[in-house]
Amino acid sequence: MPNAGDHKVLSDMVAKHGRLLVGSGVDKEIARRLVELGFAEFVTVNAKTVIIEITARGRAAKVLADFGIWSPDVCAIEPLPSDINGRWMLKVSTVSGAVWLDTEDASGLVAQLMDAGATNIARRFHTEIERARRYREGRLYTEMQ
Repeated sequence: MPNAGDHKVLSDMVAKHGRLLVGSGVDKEIARRLVELGFAEFVTVNAKTVIIEITARGRAAKVLADFGIWSPDVCAIEPLPSDINGRWMLKVSTVSGAVWLDTEDASGLVAQLMDAGATNIARRFHTEIERARRYREGRLYTEMQ
């Protein structure tokens, strides 16, 4: 997601059952950008009324942005120990950079992604949360031998 303004529009769309009126509800340029990114699509209601409707990708992008992950294009999710407190974290690498999530926050992210219908990315996060748990409990090393 390119910016916080896009996140606000996606949040407004989710709050209004996934749709906003182009012109009065959302700026036309923002609407075009969201459509170009695949976060929304234009829907013509009648000759004078056009709305944008959030897509599954847009719902996932909104949830990810709620957790500080500003790009829905996740390249890698890696469980790693924190250098600061020794807790296991998830390093989420995207095309725009990396974000660190506590495993508890990541569990909340999984629940919200599932609610948004983004099951594939939710399962990827869940798998890595479980891997971090096994690392923390010391079982992964013995399982791998």
